[in-house]
Amino acid sequence: MDPSLDGGSRSYLTDFGLAKSIATGSKLTKTGEALGTPAYMSPEQARGEVSALSPGTDVWSLGCVLYEMLAGEAPFEGETSAAVVGRVLLEEPARLRHRRGDVPRALERVAAACLAKRPRERYPDAGALREDLDRVREGRKPRGPRPRAGRRRAAGALLGISAAVDAVVAARGAPDAAPPAPRSAEPSRAEALVARARAIRRSDPRGAAGLLEEALVAGPAHEEWRIEKGLLLWAVGDTRGARDAWSRVPEWAPEATAARLYRGLEAFFRWEGDRFAWNEAVADLEAVAPVPDWVGRLARGALATGRREWAAGREALADDFRWEAALLRAFIEHQDPHGDRGKAIEGYGEALERGIPFSWAYVNRGAVRDVAGDYAGAVEDFTAALRLRPDFELARDNRSRSRRRAGALRGALEDLDALLRASGGGLDLVARRGDLKLDMGDAAGAVADFAEMLRRDPESLDALYRRAHAARAIPDLAQTVADCTEILRRKPDDVNTLVLRGAARYDAGDLEGAHDDYTEAIRIAPDDPEARRNRGDTRFRLGDLRGALEDLDVAIRARPDYAEALFNRAQVRGALGSFAEALGDADASLRARPRFVEAIAVRADLRRRLGDIAGAIEDYTQALRLRPSFAEVLVNRSLARRDGGDLAGAAGDCREAIRIRPDLFEAHWNLGEALERLGDASGALAEFTECARLGANGRDSADARSRVEACQQRLRPPGAKVR
Repeated sequence: MDPSLDGGSRSYLTDFGLAKSIATGSKLTKTGEALGTPAYMSPEQARGEVSALSPGTDVWSLGCVLYEMLAGEAPFEGETSAAVVGRVLLEEPARLRHRRGDVPRALERVAAACLAKRPRERYPDAGALREDLDRVREGRKPRGPRPRAGRRRAAGALLGISAAVDAVVAARGAPDAAPPAPRSAEPSRAEALVARARAIRRSDPRGAAGLLEEALVAGPAHEEWRIEKGLLLWAVGDTRGARDAWSRVPEWAPEATAARLYRGLEAFFRWEGDRFAWNEAVADLEAVAPVPDWVGRLARGALATGRREWAAGREALADDFRWEAALLRAFIEHQDPHGDRGKAIEGYGEALERGIPFSWAYVNRGAVRDVAGDYAGAVEDFTAALRLRPDFELARDNRSRSRRRAGALRGALEDLDALLRASGGGLDLVARRGDLKLDMGDAAGAVADFAEMLRRDPESLDALYRRAHAARAIPDLAQTVADCTEILRRKPDDVNTLVLRGAARYDAGDLEGAHDDYTEAIRIAPDDPEARRNRGDTRFRLGDLRGALEDLDVAIRARPDYAEALFNRAQVRGALGSFAEALGDADASLRARPRFVEAIAVRADLRRRLGDIAGAIEDYTQALRLRPSFAEVLVNRSLARRDGGDLAGAAGDCREAIRIRPDLFEAHWNLGEALERLGDASGALAEFTECARLGANGRDSADARSRVEACQQRLRPPGAKVR
């Protein structure tokens, strides 16, 4: 105790365990060290920014003491020091009046100003804090933080501590005074409702909003509950209810600026049709932008973002640790064409973890994940949005798209079916469902969907083309040709339709008709790669190898990575005897499309012809792994195995091919030859007899009968005569 401090007998308690001279600027700690008691450390202390320490740092610590004396617990608590520091840096303390309902609003505002994250938004020194505490004690309105002309010396902090203690005693009653009268049952019930609401707000935001509404009936003066209710309604898409809640906050209430900010942000983030409701947000955001605290900062950041001033938006929000700022920063990275998708995903995650579980924020993060190729993560986010808001059609639509990209076709179809039931069935959804069914192998179901499109819009050429394409997959080639013919009647120069009709005619065996369609398409579009490739394949089947090679060269010049055209040219070059060039085309085809089974099989054939038996068997085996029922490949592998001396393996391949295709002539013939070489004349006789039956009256049948006779000859006993 030192009477010289104020000439009286008041005691001053100080702690200089950690210090820095404000007057000289000398440092007693090293740069980058975070020193202090975590629960009372300011953000700049927690970050180790020694050069940033100022009288405002002491104000923060005083604010922590004031808060703890009023609430009975520190503003930032955690199980470990690291957890406390993390909350100091990233979180806002709970409102004092949430923890103790009888704290005067004015005193709550003073404590909140002490705990502003940015030093310049706090009281500049302990003397300024003391002035406002004195005003509160005298029943006057506090002025709030204001810049001062000069610095107070360190002794001002001691005066501030004294004033804080005096103010707390005045607010809670002197030590010898009777305890404050118990609060009425209604406020206690209201607080219990609020506690229940906060316990379930992440799992059931709508239910939590209902509990807050009940609490407001019991305690209507709690405008902060009204704001929270609006946020929860916004989370589940009830924008009308959210805006109504915020609009009911009186203009004179301390929460009025926050209410208007949230109203502006709701419109800012709202997606209407194909755009954001930006114009509706401007008035509210501009009204609160001048406010010198977090409300104004967020409003300024949102305004810059809405004007696509990305750098200004980032700068305005850079040092703000509120979840709302994280949400806006994520949105900037999401919408900026040069934004960082990783930061967008991280920002949305931070906001969702620390703030309100907005269904639309999950949708936004899902959209970023989808674009980044994380389809599983996107589906997870869209599912979370639907748990919060089951009628959220945008989330269901997006989940359908991401599921399709992820290969979860059945789930994608379930989402489309649900959308069609909810919306009554827009043509675009019917078209997407038809396309999806076609991907799933349900060509008949796809045709039915496209027929439904035509029923609703008989003039739709798009629906006709889609049905023609799906009908070919059934295959209902007559329907494909009919639909294409109708399209060409109305649009004669449609190259895609000419190519599709040519493909249907090719499939039906009408090679001349297919050739004519492709030729007409090439007349209209001479370098169209698909028309050239298809005519090249058709010419190959018609025996015009040089014409086929010419068309395929044009197709490959137009599209050097056209796997199908390279595959066809490999076939043509192989037929012309250019095996090495053909092998190069097969290799190029597989570089463009590694799992192209037909190209693997052709490369295997070429390797066998070039004497690379081991390479041929390797390719045939790979093709069969991808398509086990490819009977023709089994037959060709049997030839490679025979050439390599593996007669038992060759016979096994033929038997498997016959199991898959009992009428495959080549399989029976090759099996007969293998058995003959293995000395099984009876088995060979049975296979060649079947070949004679399958060959009917053609040359194959004659060859088979000749082999039958040879087998019979070997099976006769020595000396037996033929009549």
